[in-house]
Amino acid sequence: MTEAMAKSVCAQMTQDLVQIVPQLSDYTCPVCLAIVWRPIRMGCNHVLCVRCTVFMQRRGTNACPLCRDEVILKADQDNIDEKLSKFLRKNFPKETKEKQIEHETIDGRERFGIYYTHPSEQTPLQRYCTIM
Repeated sequence: MTEAMAKSVCAQMTQDLVQIVPQLSDYTCPVCLAIVWRPIRMGCNHVLCVRCTVFMQRRGTNACPLCRDEVILKADQDNIDEKLSKFLRKNFPKETKEKQIEHETIDGRERFGIYYTHPSEQTPLQRYCTIM
């Protein structure tokens, strides 16, 4: 009886902890399926990455990918959810840093061309030597 009771208590504690501890899967962008970085909260209350939002706006897509409300083209800088962004940086520092580097790399390639590399990915020679 003691072993069964211990297993039951352990199972209940595990279930309770899963509900309390933030899970990465609860904070993924429905477009890119990665953690939301610079989360944009839409008028329908769904959340997308800033890059995914901009990508959809550039394509002229107005429907939310989850509920189909026409909210994408209305989203702007005021829709950034700073509180959620801070929460994600605190609870998922590795994932948010990786996503930030990914977004900065994409932005750099759009601005400077396909050979752009993020400073975190450059070799020491690339950091200090540039060819003019």
